[in-house]
Amino acid sequence: MSSSTPIVQVVTSTPIDQSIKKKKKLIVVNEALFRPSEWDDYPLKRDNKHTNKIVQPDFAPFNNSEEPEKLPDGFEFATLKTKDDQSLTTITEFLNENYEDSFEFKTDHVKWVLDTPNDTFPHIKQIRLDGGCVIGVATSENAKLVGLIASRPITYCVDGRVVCSLGVVWMCTIAALRGKRLASVMMRELYRRAHKWGIDSGLIFCVPRQLPALYTVGPIRMLGRDLNTAEPPKPNKNIHLVRFANRRDITRMMKIYKNYRDHWRLHREYNKKEFEHTFLRRGDVMTYVIRTDRGDVKDFVSLFELNHNNKRIAYIHFISFLNDKILELFMQDVLYIMLRNKFDAVYISDVNGVGTPLTVTLGFEEVKDYHQNFLYQFNYNTKTIPPQECQISTTI
Repeated sequence: MSSSTPIVQVVTSTPIDQSIKKKKKLIVVNEALFRPSEWDDYPLKRDNKHTNKIVQPDFAPFNNSEEPEKLPDGFEFATLKTKDDQSLTTITEFLNENYEDSFEFKTDHVKWVLDTPNDTFPHIKQIRLDGGCVIGVATSENAKLVGLIASRPITYCVDGRVVCSLGVVWMCTIAALRGKRLASVMMRELYRRAHKWGIDSGLIFCVPRQLPALYTVGPIRMLGRDLNTAEPPKPNKNIHLVRFANRRDITRMMKIYKNYRDHWRLHREYNKKEFEHTFLRRGDVMTYVIRTDRGDVKDFVSLFELNHNNKRIAYIHFISFLNDKILELFMQDVLYIMLRNKFDAVYISDVNGVGTPLTVTLGFEEVKDYHQNFLYQFNYNTKTIPPQECQISTTI
């Protein structure tokens, strides 16, 4: 495909037979929107950067899914496995040296993120046989890692339709190779593998820039609450009802999660093993439940520990209270607990508008030294999920 000339069909004023019109969807496209860029090699194009309407609905990106993408001379694909300690150490060191996020990663955290139980995921045996879905690019001469795209198999639901996908967690290259299309090659190689494995809908991930995609949600702000302020958080009278989640709580927590997810158009689908792996306390993961006076679990919030600019950060990765008052009271206690445990701040990505009650009542503010992200769905088969269905919303 030419990087400067998109393949589109343009409506003209010539009358068209109705039977032909039914077979082909003709789309009016302003070709000036498609200026050459480093992303032109991707298998999707859109007619407007704000609406993300797909102009190539039947595009098939791979003529031969058995042939790996061609890398520039002097580079080769590296095998990185999430169950191999040396691979995890290599990934962690590479992220800490090159990832533009200012977070300091630990090997245990990288393993927790990437090595989620996925035995029930379709084609998982073939995925493992082919080396997995964490792709590295290394120099041929000394096998030095220069690029990385780390993803994991996930199952999620869009408007009631269960979809299997690859969730991209991190993608980066060394500074000297940025702008050289290496990220594009890694993305295409991951597409190729997903296409070969028969995965439903390509990739879903966050990046801090606009890309052509099936849908876009953003910008997603990073919100934070500094705990070392003149007015430190104080517990409310019900703090004795807050405790760590344990294995006996899992069934109840999964029911609570299901109650929430019915209000989201897009959500993760967990089996029990995945849910336990994600939310039970382990290493840097902390999940707190609030219980009633009778001891029943009423809600929960989950955080993990990261370091950011020499600050000890508790990063919230699940919080979705339907009742804003309970959210306020519960998070007041969680903030107090984090302060007592010597954390400097609590961060959260403002997805689905959950940040609104936190900013209004609990003093969360936008983190100024952190970039905004956009959430993307890349899909090589747009018939799987119609674009109008792929919008994140807190309303049904």
